[in-house]
Order: sequence, then C-alpha cells, then structure tokens
Amino acid sequence: MTAVMLMMSAILNPAYAGEYKATFIHKLSDFSGAKPFNAALLKSDPVKNEVYAINGDSVSVFNASGMEVYRIDSDSSIGSIVDIVVRSDQKLVLLTSKNSKVQLLLCNYRGERLGEIQLKGAPPEYKNFSPNRIYCRDRQLYLVSMGGMRMLVTDEQGTFVRAVDLASAIGFTEQERVDSGMGGFALDRDGGFVFTVPVMGRLFTLNSDGKTSKGFGRRGSRPGLFGVPTGIAVDREGNYLVTDKLRCVVIAFDRKFAFVAEFARRGFNPGDLIAPDDIVVDPANRAYISNLRKRGVVVYQLSSN
Repeated sequence: MTAVMLMMSAILNPAYAGEYKATFIHKLSDFSGAKPFNAALLKSDPVKNEVYAINGDSVSVFNASGMEVYRIDSDSSIGSIVDIVVRSDQKLVLLTSKNSKVQLLLCNYRGERLGEIQLKGAPPEYKNFSPNRIYCRDRQLYLVSMGGMRMLVTDEQGTFVRAVDLASAIGFTEQERVDSGMGGFALDRDGGFVFTVPVMGRLFTLNSDGKTSKGFGRRGSRPGLFGVPTGIAVDREGNYLVTDKLRCVVIAFDRKFAFVAEFARRGFNPGDLIAPDDIVVDPANRAYISNLRKRGVVVYQLSSN
C-alpha cells in the first residue's frame, strides 16, 4: 500500500521534491463507488465547500469528502445543462442550451427554477453570442465562448458591463481564432484571466483590463513541456495548474511561468489519468481532475513546503 501511494503522489522533477506535493486522496463517488464521468466540467463553491460536476444531462454536487450529496437533472423544457456557477447570494445560475438557444436560469441551491436572467445592453456584434462557460467574481458574471474566444461581462442581473475579445487581445488573426479556440479558461488571482490554446501548445494570461497579455509554452515530452494542454486552474498559492491531455499529467508553473512540478501519470490505477480534461482547485487546495473514457474525477491534495 505504501509503494502504491508513493507512486501516485510522486513528483516527476526531483529538483522540486519536498517543495510541491500532490497526493492522491480519492475519486468523486456515490454510495455505489466512483462516478464514471466522461470529461465532466468542474466548478467549486468556495462558500459551501462543494464541487459541481456537469455532465450534460445533470449536475452532481459533492461534499468536501468527495461524496455525491445531491443531483440536479435537466429536463425537456431547458435542454442540456452546459455549465453552472454560484452567485454572491448563493443562488445558482444554470447555463443551458436547447435547440441552439442559450439560457441563463436562476435557481435555488437545489436547482429549482426561480426565473431567467436576460442579457441586457450588449453590443450589436454580440447579438448572437453563444457562451459555453460561466464564472462569477466580485458580483459579476463572466460568459465565455471557448470556440469564439470572446467574453461578455455582466452584473449578476445580466446587465452588460464590458466585452473582451480574447483572441484579439493576444494578437490572433480571425483565421487563427477560427483554427484555434480555447481548451481551458480560469479567472486569475489578480483579477485577470488565464487560458490554454491546445492547437498551439500555449498558455496565455490576460490582465483585468483585457489589454496586456503574456504567452508561454512549447511542445515536448519532457517535464514542463506541453503535449496538448487543456484544463487550467490556479491553486491557493497562485500557481498555474495545466492538464495535458496527451501526456496525461498535471503541470504546475509559478506566476512567472517557471516550472514547479508535475504529478499523476497515464494509467488505470487509482489516481492515474486518461486524457485529463478539466481541472479546478477548491479553497482547501484540493485539485479535481476530470478524465475521458469514463474514468471519472480524481482528487489530489496539494501542498507546498
């Protein structure tokens, strides 16, 4: 048992051993065992210390121990659940899609519908804007189109605040926007944004005004290099955690893009990864990593010495 745990918590760069640790603790489960999610989208509620796993037709809610405590199911009236976020008042906003029409549904903590949030005051060029991610920070909603590489920011009632063209901000041409898209997106610790572009093997940061950007990364098979970077999250110390779908690892970089560590590996043992996709870090510095091939969501405890 000790040998197995050491294997699952191993850091792949010995130079950083003892400085950054990631220890596998469990998979998200119910009373029947690990939930066989396939590429679930993940969100964390820092107030209730719960994690949401969105899987198209439902949202599973997990407590701090990784056990499912509730499930919000979609129905024919709303179509599929694309994403979810918790507002400052602890009400839920469901981003749903039915017949290519996107809706923002305001719900209580059990997913019971309270009303619909209408987008108001957006620029004409955003008339047909179709987001597939939603985030909340400082009483504002961030609606993100991963393929279109655009973002609308509204207040919590849906009134337009500003628009951010993420592709233009990092110097992409319109053709590069069409050919690229984002693999992962996260709100940064300093009010900015961070996202991956898998086809380029790159990570980009953008400051809060949406004008100053930095790019980082190159392809390779060695620790610290990208195969196909996808999910992105920020840990409690502000490090960037990137899931690599090809190399089946999680790569940690500090705020200056210096390589810190890698953890996990490809395989079918507990804690191993198969084409890892999304990642989120909760307030207790636990990293939740979703996988393909119905391998569910693995959870690692992060720590720095």
